[in-house]
Amino acid sequence: MNSHKIPVVRTSKMQLTRRLIISMTVCGFVVSLCAKYYIAHVGGYINGIENSNSRNNYLNGKKHEHHRQMAAHDKLIIQYNKITVMEAAANISSFYYQPPQYGEQCIRRFPDVILVGVTKSGTRELVDFMNMHPNIVLKTPKYKINRHRFSELDKEGIISIMPCTFSNQIGLIKADSWFQNADKPSEIHSLSPQTRIMAILREPVSRILSQITFRRWKHNEENRNDTEFARVFLKDQLVIKTSSMLNASKYFLSLQRYLKYFPKDRIHIIESQQFKDNPSAVLSMVTKFLHLKPFDFSHHIVRNNRTGFHCLRVLEKPAIACYGTSRGRTTQTYKDKEVNKKSKILRDYYRPWNEKFFELNGERYDNWQI
Repeated sequence: MNSHKIPVVRTSKMQLTRRLIISMTVCGFVVSLCAKYYIAHVGGYINGIENSNSRNNYLNGKKHEHHRQMAAHDKLIIQYNKITVMEAAANISSFYYQPPQYGEQCIRRFPDVILVGVTKSGTRELVDFMNMHPNIVLKTPKYKINRHRFSELDKEGIISIMPCTFSNQIGLIKADSWFQNADKPSEIHSLSPQTRIMAILREPVSRILSQITFRRWKHNEENRNDTEFARVFLKDQLVIKTSSMLNASKYFLSLQRYLKYFPKDRIHIIESQQFKDNPSAVLSMVTKFLHLKPFDFSHHIVRNNRTGFHCLRVLEKPAIACYGTSRGRTTQTYKDKEVNKKSKILRDYYRPWNEKFFELNGERYDNWQI
């Protein structure tokens, strides 16, 4: 039998040294990647202790907060970013959506439902949370169609800027200043009388105070409250009845205009505080109004105990997506006595308007009687 010798390959010390250096370099690179992943996804939290790791993101030309914090109550990472909320809702919708049939084309259509108002009442949260439903398609990334542009476009022009939908889906747009606009009911009806109308309404006085506070915060002016209150009050503490900010909270007049063109079963009113307290129950009512199949919103909504606001669970991640920490601004830089005094004047002013609205809408909101 012939024996075969296995050749021996001799390696020089220089080659061994070179291989050792390469191995150490690769190991160092892997360790670096692992460290970066840990910092990015775990957020630098050890044993529940929060390390501040904030960064500013510029999305769509605007500055957005994006803080990652560990929620002590359920060990979830909190992502404070309104864009993340929008993406989380869209991902949930895509995960559960089932196309109607093979071969059907996704086509653009006129909005099936328009959320018409009102400013500072929770319209942003409502459309984002509605967008979790697999059969609702929200116009994104820009929710709105400018009211002037809407008036200028014909039906085909509006359809051209809508997202495509299948036959078992409905298209949704947000237009939170259209409820008080006198022309919009007739314009919408002339283009599509079958479109459904939704409005989320907040207690009139708290809505006005929120709008004033938002404008002060937006312009970063500590004395902005005085300027904004001047839009509502005269120097002798009388309200300016022609004020657009004041008229936006006269819900009776707005609903009356829409009822001239749309039957009551095509209009759905949501009370802002009810949505804040129990979003899942309100969204279930919205689903019924839109004649869509039931969807378990509660599985994806979680309350952030630090802020008091609700957030969305991020699919396949131990995280929740929340709106920025600037939510819930107060009038703390304005004299409390002045705010209380003006609030009382406004409540007295709106009391008869609220009663007319309750009668027309067929529902009374007790929290508006403070």
